[in-house]
Amino acid sequence: MSSKWDTSEHELLLQHYAQSPKTQILLMLPGRSWKSIGERASKLKIKRKYSDLKWTNEELDFIKELYHLNKTTKLKKSLPNRTWAAIRLKAHLLGLKNPILKNQIQRSFNQKIKLLVEPMEKTK
Repeated sequence: MSSKWDTSEHELLLQHYAQSPKTQILLMLPGRSWKSIGERASKLKIKRKYSDLKWTNEELDFIKELYHLNKTTKLKKSLPNRTWAAIRLKAHLLGLKNPILKNQIQRSFNQKIKLLVEPMEKTK
């Protein structure tokens, strides 16, 4: 069971959650997971301002270098302030393709369709 949130932690969230990088917030709130921080911020009605978290040239270069190689784990670890969804969206906006990821998604989709269609075919 987690410990109760105190007033100073609430103040830190109010001051920093909207715009500060995830890693900085985690350092300010030792012992708190990113999930618990997000849940507490939600209760306090604080939202992140993602548009304020500008992509650095280094982050963009890293995505350009590794995205097409399907280095998802390395990308996620190297870009701790970015969600996988944000990385994929940025790659898409940069016009980058990931044929391996595309094939994985297509296979998953095909498997789901097959699971839906097979029972219908048996009832014919």
